[in-house]
Amino acid sequence: MEPKKRISIAGYIRVSRLKQAKMGSSLPEQRREIETYARAHGYKIHQIYADGGVSGALSDRPALMRMKADARNALFQKVVFTYLDRFGRSATDTLANYTYFEELGITLHSIREGLDTGTYLGRFIRTILAGAAEMERERIGERLACGIAARLQKGLGFKPYPFGYIWNEEKGKLEYHPDQKNTYERIVDDYLIRNKSASRIAASLNLSGVKSVKGKKWTCTSIIYILKNPTYKGRISHNFLGKKYDLEFPALIEADRWDKIQRRMAERRIPRFASVPENDPYILRNLVQCGECGYAIFPYSIKSKGKIRRYYVCRLGHMNPALRLIANTNKTCFLPSIKAKELEDVVLNGIQEFLTRPASVLQLHEPPSAAMGGTHGKIGKYYSDLGHLETKRDAIWDLFNEGVIGKEELIRGDNAIKDLINELKREIIRLKEERALFKARKKEFDEMTESEAAQKELCKKIKEAIEGFSTNELRGLLRAALGGARLKVRIIRRRDLSEGEEGRSTEAMDEPVADPNRRVRNGYLWMVEGTDALDMKAAGQYLRAVKGIAMLPNQYIS
Repeated sequence: MEPKKRISIAGYIRVSRLKQAKMGSSLPEQRREIETYARAHGYKIHQIYADGGVSGALSDRPALMRMKADARNALFQKVVFTYLDRFGRSATDTLANYTYFEELGITLHSIREGLDTGTYLGRFIRTILAGAAEMERERIGERLACGIAARLQKGLGFKPYPFGYIWNEEKGKLEYHPDQKNTYERIVDDYLIRNKSASRIAASLNLSGVKSVKGKKWTCTSIIYILKNPTYKGRISHNFLGKKYDLEFPALIEADRWDKIQRRMAERRIPRFASVPENDPYILRNLVQCGECGYAIFPYSIKSKGKIRRYYVCRLGHMNPALRLIANTNKTCFLPSIKAKELEDVVLNGIQEFLTRPASVLQLHEPPSAAMGGTHGKIGKYYSDLGHLETKRDAIWDLFNEGVIGKEELIRGDNAIKDLINELKREIIRLKEERALFKARKKEFDEMTESEAAQKELCKKIKEAIEGFSTNELRGLLRAALGGARLKVRIIRRRDLSEGEEGRSTEAMDEPVADPNRRVRNGYLWMVEGTDALDMKAAGQYLRAVKGIAMLPNQYIS
């Protein structure tokens, strides 16, 4: 006779917070209780799943999810826990988990309550206790809400308190923090009187050794947050459970002065793709970033011998000490400063070359939608419907002539049918126009795909249009084609060079290499990435919108 196979069980233990360890429900204590239970009944423990610091109100607890996954693989036959509320506080979730394990043939057992869902009485008690656990959770929530409301009613706030304030335990109210109050006033004066930017204010505070509220270095973001925080006017509102609570405490700034800060910040705010003056010479402003470090590449100009020389430089590589202090970085970037004309030529040539490829041009000529070709069948159906409506209209008149219906019913019914007839006629006219447009588009598409001359003519028109663009129009074309992305400029290392280029000294290369996207600057070979992955349709839409000429096929209008 074969020995009876031992039942394998899974233990589940959970605590919401460390404080429960003092209440006799710590994880080790729960684990010991489950192990004792298993030994007493001769069970084999497959694994004890532990969720530490996780609320029982959450249904997607990590250990619980692992246990459910193992249950699908039939790794145990029973789940054991100390209390039902360790398994879950919500009756809905507890019942859902019970159903989940029951469908897999796995029973649940709570040691302290002595219930086993393998029995009908255990299933009944489990349902009642799950409901009680949820009721207790709701009571806890109500008590917590009452406590919060009472605190707000007394005019008390919540931690963390704003920079510049400290809680006086004896008086039970917020007061000025002497040092932080002076720092706040310094920030405001720097911004309003000395006209410093948030970045420079942060750098100045860091150089002075002034710490933020968390003892960390100041950043541009933390300065802006303080300048925008209305709390410093001495009043703040909280909305809790549909009721508004106004909290008052000593003000650090007058309301008029705070409003002045907000107006100045609004004036200085620059959108990501802000409009630039018509005469701005930098076509690639906000459109390129460094492929080496990921920082933005921005315009830079110097005046030398009466001439203004334009460049594009990496923000990290040309970051001044104050900004490095704010960014808290010692990193640098070796991307050289690049002559603006060179970089713009590389990008524009790449864009133009891409837009005037026959393969790219054909992307503008999508086949007309097949749905548009099905208009003939719809028109036939609508004509049939018109015939049925005319028949119904005649029937109404027959009923009137025979005295079955009165004049008012005749007029009402006749008008309703006439409205339907007119609507169908309008729809037939629309479908006929759509069918004619479909035929014209199909003819145009066939001609374009079959005619090399037509493709070349369109390429020529696109090239002429781009060459006639202003700086702002070129910038708009690039934005449209990039679709919110940015071109990347990076250094080409020896491993990226072809065999023919590898033997040449980059320091000695003054002329461009074979690839039009590559150039040499200060001994570094650099290249632009992204000009061959553009949104051709968006570029085509922009060309049509700006030039207003039919350089693109009609079906391309959207």
